[in-house]
Amino acid sequence: MVPSGNDVGSAVSPEGSARSDPRLTKQNQKQKQNITIRKLSPSISTSTTTNSKRIKLSTRTTTEEEELPRTKPNQELTSTKTQETTRIKTAERTRTKPEELTRIKTEETTRIKTAEITRIKTAERTRTKTEETTRTKTEETTRTHEITKNQDNEIETRTLNHQDYQSHPIIPRPTVDKTICAYSSSHPLHQPNPSPERKLISSSKLVNSNRNSFKLWFTNHSFDPINWPFKPKIDPQIRVIYPTGAHELFPLLVPKNENDEYRPIDDLLNVITTTLTYYLTPHQSSHFFSEPHPITSISTTNTQTNFNFLNRKPASTTPEPTSSSSSSSSPKIPNLNDPSLDLSSKPLLKELTKSIKRKNGIEFIKLIGWYNRVIKHLIETGSIRTQIRSFTGIPQGISETIIGQTYDRVVGPSIELLQGYETWSSNVYGELKPNFVSEIIRLVDLKPGQIFVDLGSGIGNIVLQVALEVGCLAVGFEIMDGPAVLASKQQREIIGRSHALWGLNLGPPILIKADFTKDSRVGQWLRQADVVLVNNQVFTPDLNESLSLLFLELKEGTKIVSLKPFISTSFKLNQRNLDSPLAILTRPTSSTMTTSTSTTMISNTPGVFRYPPNSVSWTDNPGEFFLSVVDRSKLIQFQSTLISDTS
Repeated sequence: MVPSGNDVGSAVSPEGSARSDPRLTKQNQKQKQNITIRKLSPSISTSTTTNSKRIKLSTRTTTEEEELPRTKPNQELTSTKTQETTRIKTAERTRTKPEELTRIKTEETTRIKTAEITRIKTAERTRTKTEETTRTKTEETTRTHEITKNQDNEIETRTLNHQDYQSHPIIPRPTVDKTICAYSSSHPLHQPNPSPERKLISSSKLVNSNRNSFKLWFTNHSFDPINWPFKPKIDPQIRVIYPTGAHELFPLLVPKNENDEYRPIDDLLNVITTTLTYYLTPHQSSHFFSEPHPITSISTTNTQTNFNFLNRKPASTTPEPTSSSSSSSSPKIPNLNDPSLDLSSKPLLKELTKSIKRKNGIEFIKLIGWYNRVIKHLIETGSIRTQIRSFTGIPQGISETIIGQTYDRVVGPSIELLQGYETWSSNVYGELKPNFVSEIIRLVDLKPGQIFVDLGSGIGNIVLQVALEVGCLAVGFEIMDGPAVLASKQQREIIGRSHALWGLNLGPPILIKADFTKDSRVGQWLRQADVVLVNNQVFTPDLNESLSLLFLELKEGTKIVSLKPFISTSFKLNQRNLDSPLAILTRPTSSTMTTSTSTTMISNTPGVFRYPPNSVSWTDNPGEFFLSVVDRSKLIQFQSTLISDTS
């Protein structure tokens, strides 16, 4: 069976059909071409009507059919290359980022290190400059007390810088040789407005640091609340003026435990008593306060105190017979607006004692107010300055008051620092009390311009008292940490109080933390010392022997005060002990002592003296102390005798 034309056309390709079948109508050819165009190129329009356009479309369709198989592989290759390039670049960027971060971190680290090195160098340069400045100042200070030697080491001299010395601008101390006393108003501790770290410890600050240990004393003000100037629940405090015009704030409180040492009201009364005794003339004391001289120190807030002081008769206000116009020369305070404030007819200390005993705070405050007005008036008129000029040295009562105030404020709150020692060792701490030290000063006739050395100075009490009382250069060596720390604090406090409150300059105290058996500075000071004090009450024999070797450095005539003897009464110079350091020591008798002031010390045995009860901290009993003098004349004479006998 032969297939039909339609079947044949469906079985062969369109091109073959168009060539092999010329009988096909133009309409059939047009339909086939349109079908082919839609299959190969949908974007080409099929709405053409002219034959020329149909030919062009047919030709174009044929060309696109021939190029299509070649274009697809090229596009895929290009796309593949583009993707590969993108992948490589992405990988490159991914690989570069960690390296870049590492580089940035390295640069940052280097920059930080460089900045740190620069900062350290800058800090080092600043520190070096500061140390250089400090060293220069230290050398300048040391230079004022420098010990020099000539080339032959035969002559030793002491140089003191006298040009910086100036008397106190408020109340000078004329009795101390100005060419000797090295402290002046230009000293950092003597500035009118000291820096905060150099401010003195006030009574108020001392009490507030341990407020729970104190209680109110004055309770009778509830009967007159209008005249009581203090608000409820606020501790009453009162200002007291010192001889320089400076003032201190004292809380009107007492310790809850009667065994506690510090009593602010007693401290206040001691300030007033010392001022009336030493800074006022007897006539001024009687004229303004109806108080005769001598004035006895009192303690009123201790219930164990003997109140026989209250039975003293008031002083007469009759003018002194030596001056018929004495009343006019010492007038009452001018411009006193309220006459009721004039309490000159009342014995000040006796009335203060009564008001304290009766716990009458209002009366107590009135009396303190009158005292402050009088002292301010005497300062303004120059009377206190004149009284200071009449001093022959610093009175013992003033020095004891200053030392007592300093001890209460510095050592009392930190007493535990003195308890870290081994019992019965050479480091056991003990004190010589101020009255005993004053007697020693008179016994050895210590004067301004001399050098005093304390070997084992503890908290510096003796060094500071000697510098204050005598005005000489005083040096102390202490090995223990606790006492050395307190000594430094006491030095700052006592210098500040002496100058700012009591108007006194003192000799330069030098406190050194060192082992006096090893430190080279000890020998330098001993070679210039005039008096050496050694509290060797519990020193071991080995330590005493080491001390005796140090005495070989002492110059002729140096006096050694000790609590245990270095040379016994049976010591006699012979050939066996010729080389002993004790051979240069002698024991003076009372007749050979050249003291310019009287002393209560009695010596029945050469070099042995007795101190009265309550003179040392470790016992209330009396005891002995010893005095030796460096005297090489007997040793030289003995050696000369040996040489002459041998020849």
